[in-house]
Amino acid sequence: MSPNYVSAVLKKHEEEENAAAVTKIKHEEQENKTSKEVASFKLFSEGKNTIEVAIDLKLSEEEVTQFYKGFLKLKGLYKFGIIYEKHGHHVPRLLKLCIEAEKEGVDIEQLVKLAKLADGNNPLGLSQLEKLRQWHLSQLHEMETERRKMETQLHRMKEEKEKYENVLFLLKSEIQP
Repeated sequence: MSPNYVSAVLKKHEEEENAAAVTKIKHEEQENKTSKEVASFKLFSEGKNTIEVAIDLKLSEEEVTQFYKGFLKLKGLYKFGIIYEKHGHHVPRLLKLCIEAEKEGVDIEQLVKLAKLADGNNPLGLSQLEKLRQWHLSQLHEMETERRKMETQLHRMKEEKEKYENVLFLLKSEIQP
């Protein structure tokens, strides 16, 4: 056998061993990831939060986030995870809004209708709110005008009362010597 042939066979064998080693490492990494994922699912189901799971299992933020998304998906809450990821910073205010609405006996559908009315992209809703606001302002203005009229009338009546009291006093003084 020629040295070139032996060298080629050795090189091919070495490449096959390297490929097998890489495959084995990938398989072990996948098994390790799977076992960490399963362990994280168990901890999440016990009520642990992402920080506690990351610490307990020594996971990176990326890993624990990926595992938590998987956990939510398994629980049928994947859409919540997507919404939370996109709008998580609003959750405390949304919860407060829901709690306040519940205290006032307002249901979610009513909140949605109100939000649609107040939506800046809904000119019809804004015009309806503006019409209501204008109507309330006009009612207040009418009430204020009526109040002023009544105050003026009351003032006239008081003046008239004083006038009649003076006339009565004069009449009484004429009758009594």
